[in-house]
Parts: sequence; C-alpha cells; structure tokens
Amino acid sequence: RHHPSAAAALADLPGPAPRPMDILLLVQQWPATFCATTTCARPAPAHFTIHGLWPEYTDGSWPQFCTGPSFDESKVKDLEGEMDEEWMSLKGGNDGFWSHEWSKHGTCASPYVPDEHAYFSAGLSLHVKTGFTAAMSEAGIAPSDDTPVAASKLAEVLGAAAGAPVALHCKAGDGGKQMLSEVWSCLKPDGLKVEACPSSIETTCGDDVYIPVP
Repeated sequence: RHHPSAAAALADLPGPAPRPMDILLLVQQWPATFCATTTCARPAPAHFTIHGLWPEYTDGSWPQFCTGPSFDESKVKDLEGEMDEEWMSLKGGNDGFWSHEWSKHGTCASPYVPDEHAYFSAGLSLHVKTGFTAAMSEAGIAPSDDTPVAASKLAEVLGAAAGAPVALHCKAGDGGKQMLSEVWSCLKPDGLKVEACPSSIETTCGDDVYIPVP
C-alpha cells in the first residue's frame, strides 16, 4: 500500500484494531498505468478494477493485519467469477492478492463489514455502483497516451459518478507525465455511504492527467 501521508500504520502484527475505523476507502485503479510502470503478468483491461477496500482513520493512519480468520477462497466461490474480472491481480494469482487484501485490510473492517464474504461483496457492489469507466466514456474522456485531461474535469466527472468528491492518485511516467493510477472514494463505515474525504485524503495529481491506453 502506498499512502500519500507519512503516517505509519498503527499495527504491523496481527491483533485487534486499536479502535474502530473512521472511514472506509474504496480504491479503484486504472490498470494500464500500473502496467506502464510495473511488469504485468496479464494484459491490462480497459476498465477500472478494484485495488482494495481499506479501513482508515481521519488522522491519516490506518489499522492493518487485525485479528481474524485467514482467507478462505471457498467462502467467496459465488463471487469468484466477478472478482476475477473486477478485483484481479495484475502481477500474479488472484487468490494470493485476495488473501493479502483480506488479511491486511479486511480483518480490520469489522464490525461494519463483519466477514470475508461481506468484505468482497461490498467492494464489488461499490465498484459497480460508482461506474467510473462508463462515466468517463459518457463525458467524452477517452484514454490517450498523447492528450491529457484536466484533473479538475476528471475529478468532477468521477465525483459525480461516486456521489461525493474523490481523490485522484497519479504516477509519474516518461517525461514526468502524470498518469492516473487510482481513484479513492471515502465511505461512512455505518451503511457504506459515499461521503467527502477528510483532509488526510488528498489528490496527488497535477493539473493535467494522462489516462494511458491499455
């Protein structure tokens, strides 16, 4: 996990979360940016995918690796087809990626997200509900390696789709180009409703953002 603040995680070893989370982050990634900066094991799909659903505190810290059962793939068998498409690993096996996300983040999401099935089901439902790929298309924003889009316009379009302002995260590409990496949405833990993010969750992109072609 790469976090914009310098705050350290509150827990490095398994144990209970120090306190209930303040917000839950839905982190969706643009796979082509990841694959432009990392060697991918599969072609980047032409749509946003889920990176994770992360408990967070408003001071910029977060709990991780809390007490809970180990990842059990059999508990998400009914979700696996959708997870393979929408919550995929770009570097290796999906089951290892899911196990990591559950162990590091999902175990800290209770009581609001009480178990493994609820965790992955919530992530998938929220991902579908925001509909970022369709929102970009409908706004006439197409992936391009040559023509950037104004970060303010992209944030406006994706924020409208999410139902609250979002935080854009970028990675530097060739020549310092700012490439869209992830979109972070903040949720109230109780009810998982989208809300404006606290000041600790900020956009890291410059004025112009490139959305790489898959």
